[in-house]
Amino acid sequence: MKRITILGIIGLIIFVIYLNSKQKDSTTPVACTMDAKICPDGTAVGRVGPNCDFAACPVDTSDTPATTTVDILP
Repeated sequence: MKRITILGIIGLIIFVIYLNSKQKDSTTPVACTMDAKICPDGTAVGRVGPNCDFAACPVDTSDTPATTTVDILP
């Protein structure tokens, strides 16, 4: 009976150590390369996040027509 209890405690300690090491691995910093992607509007975006994917290009709002106000003098 003592032997089973001791083995159970050792197994529990090993399991807790394993879970603790898994949590530390998920917060390990990631270093991405410093290359850039040129977006259609001419801006550049770099790599971000844990997968080092390129950031999204800014939304192009130049498709909306500009409004101009003209004052006509009498």
